[in-house]
Amino acid sequence: MRYNNVKEQTIQDVNVGRTIHAQQAAVEIEDHIKNVVNTLNFLSRFPDIIELNAAGKGLMIHYQDLSMEEIKGVTRLDAHGKIIYTYPDKESIGKDISHQEHIRLSMITHEIVVSNVLAAVQGFRSVAVHVPVFNNGWVGLLSYYLSIRSHKNI
Repeated sequence: MRYNNVKEQTIQDVNVGRTIHAQQAAVEIEDHIKNVVNTLNFLSRFPDIIELNAAGKGLMIHYQDLSMEEIKGVTRLDAHGKIIYTYPDKESIGKDISHQEHIRLSMITHEIVVSNVLAAVQGFRSVAVHVPVFNNGWVGLLSYYLSIRSHKNI
């Protein structure tokens, strides 16, 4: 009888530990996404990003270069959901991604949208964060693609 009690208590303790770790991970993920949103909001207000001139493209490149392992892409979309600039995969420039649910939602609401895990048009799995870009009205999105690594053993 004592063995069963110890076994049950051990299982309960392990489950409590797992719950605590899961809660800590959730808080860290939320904090990280908030940081990404704040940074994108900051960048989206720069006239060079709004107008998407050479200096704006340079800002996007520098932002992506800050953390290449994590930031798999930074993209500027126009009001119609067309990629007008993206880095580092410039081959995606000109693609219309307005059909994607998370893009459509942001285009309709003109609000921040965080996607589910997706296969980005640039060819990698990610979570996308989209913030609206305004210039006397809504003119498009500034988007960040967070790398999602696949873990086969989890």
